Amino acid sequence: MTGDIRETFIITTVAAAYTLANELKTDYEVHRASAVYHSAADTTNTISASNASTTATLIALVNELKTDFNAHVILSTAHIDVTGKLITAHHATSLATSYVLLDNIKSIYNQHIPSIKYHLSADTSNAITSPSSTVSSINKDFNANGGSVLVELTGSSFDGTVDFKTTPDGSTFYNIPYINRATITPTPTVAQISSPSTAAIYMLLGPLSQVRIAVGAGTTGSLTVVYRTIESTDLQVAYLAAGELKIGAVGLQTASGDEVTDDTADAVKVTQVDSSGVNMTDTVVVASRVLPTWTFGAPTLHISGNGKANWERGEAVLSTHQKGGNGWVARLYGGLQSTWDDAAEVYVATHELPVTSLSSCLYSWFQTNAEEFGLEMVIWMHDPTDFNKRAEATLSYLDTEKGSGWDAHELASTNRFIYYGENVGSPDTCPSEATNYTWAQYQADSVFSTWTIYRISFANGYYTGDGVFEDYFMADLMINGTVVPMGPKDGKHRKTVKDTKTLLNTLKAAGDVFSNAVSTNGTAWSWSFGGTGYITKARITHSTGLTPRVRLHLWDFIITDSEAEMDDSDAFNGPVAASDDYYIGYIDFPSWSSSGTGLSQSIVTPNTIGNLPLEFNEHVLYGVTETLDAFTPTAAACNIYLTADMEDN
Repeated sequence: MTGDIRETFIITTVAAAYTLANELKTDYEVHRASAVYHSAADTTNTISASNASTTATLIALVNELKTDFNAHVILSTAHIDVTGKLITAHHATSLATSYVLLDNIKSIYNQHIPSIKYHLSADTSNAITSPSSTVSSINKDFNANGGSVLVELTGSSFDGTVDFKTTPDGSTFYNIPYINRATITPTPTVAQISSPSTAAIYMLLGPLSQVRIAVGAGTTGSLTVVYRTIESTDLQVAYLAAGELKIGAVGLQTASGDEVTDDTADAVKVTQVDSSGVNMTDTVVVASRVLPTWTFGAPTLHISGNGKANWERGEAVLSTHQKGGNGWVARLYGGLQSTWDDAAEVYVATHELPVTSLSSCLYSWFQTNAEEFGLEMVIWMHDPTDFNKRAEATLSYLDTEKGSGWDAHELASTNRFIYYGENVGSPDTCPSEATNYTWAQYQADSVFSTWTIYRISFANGYYTGDGVFEDYFMADLMINGTVVPMGPKDGKHRKTVKDTKTLLNTLKAAGDVFSNAVSTNGTAWSWSFGGTGYITKARITHSTGLTPRVRLHLWDFIITDSEAEMDDSDAFNGPVAASDDYYIGYIDFPSWSSSGTGLSQSIVTPNTIGNLPLEFNEHVLYGVTETLDAFTPTAAACNIYLTADMEDN
């Protein structure tokens, strides 16, 4: 098994700090008053603070110990050399900072008293023997790098607490699921561990990024914490799906040689094979359990009615790049809302998570406009023994943000969810369709509390009233402490970008630029894709009755008038040498056509003449349009749509 052994650290209680501080006071008082070790007894720097018995008295005592000891070290009437090391830790202001100062005092004091550089004779009688009081960190933070974490807790009369947490933003922490590896049939839980006593091993279920082991200070005893990260490739023993054996994976058998197909309390033989089928390991694991290989699946997109959905990179134009760990956002266009069936959604498959185990869900999204609804969370649940019985709980619009700009939601037990179900039996809540019930009611219900969650989705839409729900961009999702990254599974997606210019009503000769202005005021077309890929479709539209052929020249860097002619009705002169390095090619549009009074348009695909697909390696493309035939457009909008197969570069 590979992994990174991170650290062992010991938590001691405030009682141990009191003991250490009081011993320091007692032994220091004996040492400073001795004329055996000193040229003369130090009668000046005496400790007047009371013994430590509360946080306040501890802070007062350690601060005076620092002050009096430093003054003692430089007292020339007592020492033959006054260059001794001083205590440099800051004065204590809290329990945690008093721990730091205490250990600094202990270290410097124990170095000072036996030294004959400063003393007439070594003081070997008044050394501090009480254990140090500090910890590496009461909140131990580290990065699990996408894996899981094994933690061993060994308590000795310790009455404090332990929580396993993660954070989506570096400041707000939430409990994450773990299992007790000593349990024959371990069940994931996020519960706080109280007063750990004998040694126990816990697995924090990945994939995880930022992890915190949060140890709450007790009043007695000590706690030893050992942890290590485990790479995701090493998790198959814990997560292997029942009956599944793949090359490079791990096969489980009972001690009698039977294949493991369900939970087992028997001894389990673990066999790993390489690509040639040769055994690599042969280990016996006692009281193992076969767990699912995943908890939350990769997000997928779903549309209904007038909805539209696609993946894209967040962009600075709308600030959609500001959130989401990998830069992907789900663009969800609800569309015209007519009869409660128009929506765009993100689906997250959930591997039979017990309803009672869904304790937290945080997500964020960007709205281009304020709407009647926010991004509504839907929890889909069923009876794990009878799939005819299912229900869905939709977060009420009353409990979600829905303003223009960035919005977010954090699941709470008091959140109201609209009920709909089929064949549910007789729940305690006696649910009525389209009625709100709190999430706490679902989790406590006699029926739903025994069910499992098979999907969690997030929808823009499902309204009525003929309004249009504009674009939402979903960026962040964390369920039960597990981050679910946005984005297509293979990093590829399709994106269409439009640019518009109002053309001038003047004659353009063959070979001329047609643009939006003359006399050095013409500007380049531009399309911001937010990534790289291949243009696979191009479409140009204008007013009816036009028939010219058009050539669209493209660069992947912004161009100036000296690098390519951009003014309307001037002869095109590019690409010139100055812009040749970022000229990516051109697209030839065939003669435009129109139907009746509709717009004139021309379309290019890889199946037509026109030079597609066309690769590009920058996020923004710039273009100049050259007509290959003389024509005079109307003073109206001209649109160019470019569609690209994007790659996650």
